[in-house]
Amino acid sequence: MTEKQISAPEPNELLNVLMHVNEAAAIYQGEDIIIRFANQAMLSFWGKGPEVIGQPIAKAIPELEGQPFEDLLKQVWETGRTYEAQSAPANLASSSGIVTRYFDYAYRAILDGQGQTQWILNTATDVSERIAHQQEIKENRDREVIANERYEEANRLLSASDYRMKQLIMSSPVGLTLLRGKDFIIEMPNNHMLRIWGRNRDQVEGMRLLDVFPELIGQPFPDMLLKVLNEGEPIKISEIAVDINDIHGVTRKIYVNFAYEPLFNAKGEVEAVMATVVDITDIVNIRKELEQGKQKLQELVEALEVSNEEYQATNEELNALNEEFAVTNEELQASNDEVKALTELLTEANTLLTSKNVELNQSLKKVFAMFEDSPAPIALLAGRDLVIDTANPEILRLWGKTAEVIGKPLAEAIPELKGQPFLSLLDDVFTSGQSHLGKGVKALLKHGDELLELYFNFTYKPLIGQDGKTHSILVVANEVTDQVKAKQQIEEAFEQLNFALEVSKLGAYELDLTTDIVRCNANCRKDLALENTEELSLDEFLRLVPPADRKLLDTQMQNSIQSGKPYQVEFQILWPDGSRHWIETSGNVRYKEDGTPSKLIGLTANITEQKAFDQRKDDFLSIASHELKTPVTTLRASLQMLGRIKEKLASPMAEKLIETSLQNMERFTAMIDNLLNINRLTQGQMSLDKSVVSLRELLENCCSNVKMDGKHDLIVAGEDIQLLADKNRIDQVITNFVNNAVKYASSGREIYLSAEIEGDFAKIRVKDTGPGIPLEQQPHLFERYWRADHSGHNYSGLGLGLFICAEIIRAHGGQIGVESNLGEGATFWFTLPLGAD
Repeated sequence: MTEKQISAPEPNELLNVLMHVNEAAAIYQGEDIIIRFANQAMLSFWGKGPEVIGQPIAKAIPELEGQPFEDLLKQVWETGRTYEAQSAPANLASSSGIVTRYFDYAYRAILDGQGQTQWILNTATDVSERIAHQQEIKENRDREVIANERYEEANRLLSASDYRMKQLIMSSPVGLTLLRGKDFIIEMPNNHMLRIWGRNRDQVEGMRLLDVFPELIGQPFPDMLLKVLNEGEPIKISEIAVDINDIHGVTRKIYVNFAYEPLFNAKGEVEAVMATVVDITDIVNIRKELEQGKQKLQELVEALEVSNEEYQATNEELNALNEEFAVTNEELQASNDEVKALTELLTEANTLLTSKNVELNQSLKKVFAMFEDSPAPIALLAGRDLVIDTANPEILRLWGKTAEVIGKPLAEAIPELKGQPFLSLLDDVFTSGQSHLGKGVKALLKHGDELLELYFNFTYKPLIGQDGKTHSILVVANEVTDQVKAKQQIEEAFEQLNFALEVSKLGAYELDLTTDIVRCNANCRKDLALENTEELSLDEFLRLVPPADRKLLDTQMQNSIQSGKPYQVEFQILWPDGSRHWIETSGNVRYKEDGTPSKLIGLTANITEQKAFDQRKDDFLSIASHELKTPVTTLRASLQMLGRIKEKLASPMAEKLIETSLQNMERFTAMIDNLLNINRLTQGQMSLDKSVVSLRELLENCCSNVKMDGKHDLIVAGEDIQLLADKNRIDQVITNFVNNAVKYASSGREIYLSAEIEGDFAKIRVKDTGPGIPLEQQPHLFERYWRADHSGHNYSGLGLGLFICAEIIRAHGGQIGVESNLGEGATFWFTLPLGAD
């Protein structure tokens, strides 16, 4: 940006910042030194109100006549050279008449592109208090000549205090940054603020304020920032203490003057807070030292007055004391020299403060050029023709254009905008003076030979001149193409999900764990016999389930919330027409970013027809197994008799056929027994004949057929545990585990059986060294009629063995399960309670 562009009339935002800066500031123009701007601090110095704005300084402040200020301003206007002064006296009006005050001030010429003075920026700091302190120090020095040896300790303390004060070199840098949103994201901190914070730019920019400075929690500043953000009213506070940590975590206390100024978006909402901070730590510390010295000196004077009364009692003591005073006077003279040196240090510190104020003024001028390097796309459009006055590289990239478009009307520079809404919107903003905010708006922009479809969030903000008319429009944009397309994809995914649920006739519900409100879709309401109720409480939802299943469903849902594992429950429900329906529900929990449960998502399915089919199948199998039991028993007995005389048969083929028939008959008999067991389980007729059982003995004596076959080694280990159980049923479970190991893990010779105590239970394991079981099959192994996929191998069976084992163990009050990794074998286990019934 050129010098001419920088010196253009200030935007309202910059004047607003100058208005709220703690330092006094004013702007003059013309050979008559017309006052064009003065903030409240400067008006207070003058003892005037805002009515002086627009008047020549000689007319506005007549008491300046005979003082050098008007001549100095005219000299700066003519020469374009900055003039600075420190501790300069000025006679100004106040409520009590004309008073003399002292100032550090600067007259800085703001030049246009031809080097001519266009404005004069006046900044001033009232240092009257400092001058008063210096005069007070001189008066105190005169009273110290009457000190004596009784107060040597006081003199030593004062000397030590003077020494400490000599070590202090005050600096008062001014910091400026933006804090955006309720998380107070740090944006654009200047170098002064970084020095105050003790950080570099990479350590703070884009970070949340309380993440960088967690020590501010418990201090008043976060609440002040929230108040400015919520209420839109600025806050200014002078001389407040702040505890702040450096990069190594060491806490230091500093004192600052600061202002929090709200920045509004086009809707009038506060979107950020501008923080202006002046570090006055050194000034506060020196003032405290001076106050302490003054207090000590006052105590010394009071003590000396008492001493004078004592000295009058005797002339001899007075003469002796006078001699001592002479020595003390020499020491105080040395102390006076030190105080003089301290005064020189204070003068240097004030000079440094003035320098920092000049740097602040330079920083404010740079605000005009700040957006040139901004990562946000920004442009400035001048006049009703929307001539591109300035455009930073980022917005040129989004437009698909180069810097050649600067100076051209927007419609000419980007012709593809014709027929799109943007030119019309900009014209409305220019004529109405009202900002416009766009969100997710589609724009067709030509990049090279390709016309791209892009989406933007943008703000059009009019810049109003002193005549109240719009002269330019500030454009700030942000490309959100990826976000908009992602949102569209999510909406399409939701439509597909709803279509899938509708086609599959699955119901869906969602439990909000914060409010305990359940929301159901149409299929879910149909399954649960709800009419038009889309929302209901968790208690109302559970009351839809019969009491016998309600506690189970509630327990399963609570376990899922605590463990994060899915749940599945089946229950019957009575519809208004009197019919009973089987409903299966399953679900899982969803979590927030901090890991706390937020929602429970569930599905429902009407499985009444499936249950009816299973019942018909169970009835058929029950009838068939009973009907087959008698002829199979007879056939088995006949085959066993043939087996006894097979050696007497003439044909060797007959012996082989008899053995094969006996083996098949055994398998057939086992199937029939399983079917009968299923029938008993379904009707609740399976009873347990419990007695004291030795698990070690049970493991060693089981599976004699496997041992006789000689193809596998059964290795038994563990403790000799005795407990109450149905010996035959437990033997049936162990035998089923071992037979499965022989059948499905035939490549591994060793099969390990063990028993051990875990808490209040005994745990029995059967481990093979076969190929293992895929993880996705393991949850289904103990379901009725389910058979695992064994990679092309064909094994006989109905898929009932493990289901019966599970029912036997559950009837004993134990648990059953499997642990397996592919290539590492499988371990089937079950537990039995150690306590008696």
